[in-house]
Amino acid sequence: MAYADFVVALYNPKSGRRTRQIVEAQRLFLRHRRPDTPVAIVKSAYRPRQRIEFTTLERMAEADIGMLTTVLIGNSNTIVRDGLMVTPRGYSNKYEVADGERATRDGEQAGRSLSTGLNGWLQTIRTSGLDATQLAADYRLPEDYIAALLDETADEYADTLD
Repeated sequence: MAYADFVVALYNPKSGRRTRQIVEAQRLFLRHRRPDTPVAIVKSAYRPRQRIEFTTLERMAEADIGMLTTVLIGNSNTIVRDGLMVTPRGYSNKYEVADGERATRDGEQAGRSLSTGLNGWLQTIRTSGLDATQLAADYRLPEDYIAALLDETADEYADTLD
């Protein structure tokens, strides 16, 4: 999960006897994410004593975490703004906004998936000229998975774009 750059929620990550898991989670995430990645520590969510603390991945394990805690680890686009942890969708990668007018960035099309999204990635690997072994190593994915993607027919691929 850390490598995939998803926002991740860890529920009930620590108790009196389970103290090591949160430290290990932090260590794993730090292998793939910046130390300043935003993290929200939510204690007793929607209960009278609810408390939210913002911290960073680097300092996450220092926070007061217990059985009633949910830890939200942001991704590479997550920011903390106006007391909220926000992970914007990829629109800023697709559109330029100037003077209230919206224009698509080079290589993007309105009404189509972001070129860096799943369909864009599929097109990139299919047109790369690399074989399944090379692509699997580059993307750290199983070779049989990449081979199956490369073997899909052009019609099946075209259907995924609609």
